[in-house]
Amino acid sequence: VDCCACCAPHCNHTGQVGVFVIQSMEKYKGGIRLSILCGKRAIRDYRALSDQSTKLCGIFSSKPEQLADLASGLQQDMMSLKRKFDDLQLDYAKLHIGEANQPFIIYEAESMEAVIAKRLLQFILEKDVKVAVILVGHSSKEYRFYASSKGVDSKIMLEQMKSSFGAKGGGNQEMIQGSISISKGQMCDFLQKYLNE
Repeated sequence: VDCCACCAPHCNHTGQVGVFVIQSMEKYKGGIRLSILCGKRAIRDYRALSDQSTKLCGIFSSKPEQLADLASGLQQDMMSLKRKFDDLQLDYAKLHIGEANQPFIIYEAESMEAVIAKRLLQFILEKDVKVAVILVGHSSKEYRFYASSKGVDSKIMLEQMKSSFGAKGGGNQEMIQGSISISKGQMCDFLQKYLNE
């Protein structure tokens, strides 16, 4: 006997369902999960999508069927520009670091992605310094920090930063990262004391 445990309103005939749209389909726990809309909800959804499509066509001066290709092209352009920006940011930082006159270098940046910060750390360590630190943020209230070392255990240094400044983060002997409430001057004093001990 077929059993349909359905608690939805029952129709006298299928025409009462109205427009029926399958929005998405995904595999779920060995079956298939369908997301559907029907009746007035389906119509409202279509109108909303149509309005968005019309607006986008106006912005890009294109036809609806061209929108996907335009979006893909824009995404590729943005990725290309981002790569160029990352390279410029790295080159700018390298120019402003200068030569090391002490066993560590600290560099401040208002914004910098982790992958660029790590590339910059490698560059700094080539200057024959023991510790390289990058502080990323707009003020000393809280920085995102990245630090790398050569001949110094960064993990032990992180523990000192945690006990002295309440830093949060993790890493290994070569590199650590996290957040810290500290000024560049305080970090400088900390490194001088830590490396002299």
